[in-house]
Amino acid sequence: VNMVEWPFTQINNGSIISVWEMFPGVPDPPEQQAFEKEFNLMVSSSNNHPYLQWNGALYSINHYEIWKKKDRGSYSLLTTTTDNYYVDNAEFIYTPGAAQKAYAYYKIRAKINNKLHSLFSNEDHIAVNDYPGIEKELPGLAPEHAMCAENQNFSIDQNYPNPFNHETRISFYLAHDENVILKIFDVNAKVIRTLVDNEFKTQGQHNVNFKMDNLPSGLYFYRILAGDFKATTRMIYLK
Repeated sequence: VNMVEWPFTQINNGSIISVWEMFPGVPDPPEQQAFEKEFNLMVSSSNNHPYLQWNGALYSINHYEIWKKKDRGSYSLLTTTTDNYYVDNAEFIYTPGAAQKAYAYYKIRAKINNKLHSLFSNEDHIAVNDYPGIEKELPGLAPEHAMCAENQNFSIDQNYPNPFNHETRISFYLAHDENVILKIFDVNAKVIRTLVDNEFKTQGQHNVNFKMDNLPSGLYFYRILAGDFKATTRMIYLK
């Protein structure tokens, strides 16, 4: 006979669940209570990006969840990791005169026993560059833009590799023959490269390789126009 030890129990359908799922009023398990003080989340700068570091859990965990918000926005899940550190390459530490200032806030929690979550850690934040004019100049770019844009079987993928330090590749798929424009923009919405200049392309997959020589490290955007399909995606260049 398989024995199920406290704090877990077995219900009629054979599922094993924790007592905290059955009785919400029961105090948090020690695993959950302990994490909040143990984490000690700290956010600093590493290679001009927010660097998160926290104390590793004393208990066995599945992974850590990293949650993020910008200024007065709402928290959302950024990513998961099994490490006790993370670099947010999507953000750049605030540089006076280069952009407006915003604050990126972070907190973490752990997933344990495949079901339970720890309490959230303390919150920490850091000043980052903000580019409020980009969305206006390049319509279709949301603050947390999805890395792959699709429309009626047209698609453009995240460049690979990303971040990159010399050369990268952009791939896109056309549902039918179409004239294509593909351009690279800086954070001021200025065109810095035209990779495809209203060229006729046949239906199917296309790859464009290019180099970013003689340009400063930072955040850039690439935008495709193909008939009614248009999409903008960001990329990070690191020398």
